[in-house]
Amino acid sequence: MKKFNAYHLSWLAEELRNAGYIEVDEIKFYKWYNAINDGNHDKPQDEFYLFAAFDELMGICPNPIFSKIVSLVEDYPTVNWVDAFSRFQVRSKICAADTLLATEADFGDIWIMGGWVGVLPLLLMSKLPHDRYTSIVSYDLDDTANIAGEKLVDSPRYRAKMQDIYALDYSNFSGTIVNTICEHLSRFNHWQDGIPNNTLMLLQSNNMFGVVEDHVNCVNDLDDFIRHIHSKEIIHKETSTYNDQYERYTVLALR
Repeated sequence: MKKFNAYHLSWLAEELRNAGYIEVDEIKFYKWYNAINDGNHDKPQDEFYLFAAFDELMGICPNPIFSKIVSLVEDYPTVNWVDAFSRFQVRSKICAADTLLATEADFGDIWIMGGWVGVLPLLLMSKLPHDRYTSIVSYDLDDTANIAGEKLVDSPRYRAKMQDIYALDYSNFSGTIVNTICEHLSRFNHWQDGIPNNTLMLLQSNNMFGVVEDHVNCVNDLDDFIRHIHSKEIIHKETSTYNDQYERYTVLALR
């Protein structure tokens, strides 16, 4: 497993900057960014280079998210931070957050399926007015990631629980369901059957067949994804492209 380094920190910072989740001095930021991304991403880096890059970034953008990340990378080395904060992962969570933020819904309790290290709730809670939701709970089988995620989000209104999402009781649930891991669900239809009618659902999948071993439920395109969703109304749909090769599909719907 690759170790999180200054390159990954710079890419994460740029994605957050591009999406408006952090504010930076453009000239200072890109001087820092370009110095790190000198074209040789395969050269070895030690942890001191990461800390030096972090210290300089904090002088440009003193956002606590970066100090939390650098600390968590050291404290939880078994978590795949490189993947968790990759451009593709972060863009998908930004798209999900922006889709929810663009609605006028009162979300109630938000349940996130497979929330991993908490990037989506971190983004949501940085912009979502407190009166539009009650709490956010992530259900994930990786308890180390759950613990790290709670520290990253660092809010009494967020909890991460080790729970199989197929075993959850949704019968009395009246909030919002978020599932950005539909491509991982071999029993996607079975999972949907448990969701009460009229539930607001934010769903994501992709066309990354064979890229990851447990991508067992990828789809061909956005229309293919929608055909697999049990909904009475599609509120929003979009396709995001990555590296001119892979696509991620985002759908907001009523069950």
